[in-house]
Amino acid sequence: MYCVYISPIKALANDIQKNLIEPLTEIKSRFLPGRSKDIKVGLRTGDTSQSDRQKMLRNPPHILITTPESLGLALASSKFRPLMTDLSWIILDELHSLVASKRGTLLSLTMALLDSVITTPVQRIGISATMEPLDQVARFLVPVGNDKDVVKIAKISGARELDLDIILPHPRFGDPTFDHKQILDANVERILDLVEAHTTTIVFVNTRKMTEEIVQKLRRLAGWDEDGIEAHHGSMNKQIRKDVEQRLRMGELRCCVSSSSLELGIDIGT
Repeated sequence: MYCVYISPIKALANDIQKNLIEPLTEIKSRFLPGRSKDIKVGLRTGDTSQSDRQKMLRNPPHILITTPESLGLALASSKFRPLMTDLSWIILDELHSLVASKRGTLLSLTMALLDSVITTPVQRIGISATMEPLDQVARFLVPVGNDKDVVKIAKISGARELDLDIILPHPRFGDPTFDHKQILDANVERILDLVEAHTTTIVFVNTRKMTEEIVQKLRRLAGWDEDGIEAHHGSMNKQIRKDVEQRLRMGELRCCVSSSSLELGIDIGT
């Protein structure tokens, strides 16, 4: 195993795995002509079955895509640790979402354990489009107690044009006669207006329960095929989640209502 790619969420890890297939195929054809074996990419998250984890032990990937929690559990295995002794790269994606959280603390401890396993020089790479201040966040990449390693910051300037609007479908604070259900119904009506005005819309809500509630209300209210509206959250069946993600990429969904499970994004095309 040469590279570990750490993603904060399973949906992004799945996406990274799919997006690596084409460039790795091109690398093999251009720089490794005649090579009989492919560059293997493995995925280990909370969705990975026990049988697939056993297969990974017998035939380890060159690149492992995982989450902070799954990496920690993998390193706790005496059978898995030896696979990571020759790592050359550790990539931490969406670093800003981890640094200042409890998950970031866990990841820092996991990285320290990983350092005790690795026997070769390893390069740590952090990726984010929204990290600030860069110099302080970059220190997260340096092993604890190591003041010799230098962090190089590669900042690409550029800004996207944003179409940002704040909408209050109903003056919830101005009319005490309206209860929660009436306010939610007004919100859903406005959400449906926005969905119908666009090709694909992702709606973020605060809880998994609210995800399902909004989906059901939208389906009842919409006059078109209710299969065009789906939910996405961490409690759903793995295969259903992957199907929703794939339909988003293919442009087959009009609306996806999600909890934080999609907050860091997947590639849904243009």
